[in-house]
Amino acid sequence: MTIDIKGVKFIKSIWVVYCLIEIFLIDINQLNAQQILDSTFAYKVENPVYPLNSGPIIHIDEYHNNDMSINVRMFPLLKLLRHDGYRIQSYNDSFSTELLNEVEILVIIGALHKSNINNWKLPTPSALTDSEMNVLLEWIDNGGSLLLVADHMPFPGAIQKFSSKLGVNWYNGFVIDSINWGMTVFSRRDNTLLKHPIIEGKNKGEKVNWVATYYGSGFKIENDSIIGLLSFNNPNIVSYQTEQAWKIYPETPIVSFKNLYQGAILKKGKGRVAFIGEASLFSAQLVGEQQNPVGLNFQNENQNLQFVLNIFHWLSKEID
Repeated sequence: MTIDIKGVKFIKSIWVVYCLIEIFLIDINQLNAQQILDSTFAYKVENPVYPLNSGPIIHIDEYHNNDMSINVRMFPLLKLLRHDGYRIQSYNDSFSTELLNEVEILVIIGALHKSNINNWKLPTPSALTDSEMNVLLEWIDNGGSLLLVADHMPFPGAIQKFSSKLGVNWYNGFVIDSINWGMTVFSRRDNTLLKHPIIEGKNKGEKVNWVATYYGSGFKIENDSIIGLLSFNNPNIVSYQTEQAWKIYPETPIVSFKNLYQGAILKKGKGRVAFIGEASLFSAQLVGEQQNPVGLNFQNENQNLQFVLNIFHWLSKEID
């Protein structure tokens, strides 16, 4: 798949891309502006893990200026999780030991420092205070399960200080296939979708063969206990380290992402953490003039959808 920006298809080489960027000073905010929620998304879970309204409660962080929350772009995911028997609640306070004692599974997607609200450019201070980070680490050790998701810049910058304490060095940029400028595909066939019970599922029907993501971010694993799931084993994958979201210029620094990751998991103490560098996986969106589906609704035989379900099955300890 290629993305046609201003009539130019980026399919030649990194050198050609540089030249074209210099000519057109591409503002890929055009693509961002064309992303809308897929209101038609529907999927029935054939074999729910839990009876309706009887599964674990998943708390969705809505306190940290989150770009995605229960009422903002997460409706498709929450509908899916409810069909699987999970219950959903909002978490709308700072992280404290007292409040987290009541939480089994916590989802943090698109957290931001207040200075970056409607201001997606450097600097990107931490969305979490030092006290909150320490509380979260203790909560995980005591058995809590955390899904931590950071899409493209500025979101990685907002959680990098916390993720580094767990052994994940998150790059605050835009992950792009520098040849095709489209979806990034992770598959068993090319060994970028790595073997793990999350990928195998609980049975043959839950097996995942490939996952497709839309831009996002990536990270380096710096903890031997962390297991990679989505591996950038492709020299064409780079991260543009932009100073402002969706602004790429000829002088924008580039980091090669070969052998880095967009998905990984960690068992820590009695708890679990899943790290994902792309947020549309947890929504269902339509992109561009053609309204191409990305995320849960991506047309890959529900592989994205099953991957996300399997992550939650692992977080709720239905998958080891």
